Amino acid sequence: MVVSSDYPLKFNNEVMYYPSSFSIDEEVIDKTNQTEAGTDQVQLVRTGKVTMNFSTKCLPQWLARYKYYSALASFQVSYYDVSIEGYVTKTVRMRDFKWSVVKHSYELENTAGIYDVSFVLKEF
Repeated sequence: MVVSSDYPLKFNNEVMYYPSSFSIDEEVIDKTNQTEAGTDQVQLVRTGKVTMNFSTKCLPQWLARYKYYSALASFQVSYYDVSIEGYVTKTVRMRDFKWSVVKHSYELENTAGIYDVSFVLKEF
């Protein structure tokens, strides 16, 4: 995964503000059944199910965009994957959306404050 001006992060094809922290966890989902002989039979259900963790500081207009996406039932996220040298698009939902104002940020000239924002994107 690369986040840079050359490979921006996109929500529903909208180029998003670069997060301060962004990580992806890929999960393998399997199902285990026990046979009559007592051995385990493992069935691979899915590979590469992603969970993305975000954390950033942003201005109010970006907080409003993140809040908009947090209210959607699902949306598309696209990110550049170096292993395939191209964009990967996943259908996700936003969970654990949290935001708070940074102390004394309202005192900065020409801003309505700076906000700490964090959330998790979970693939269907």
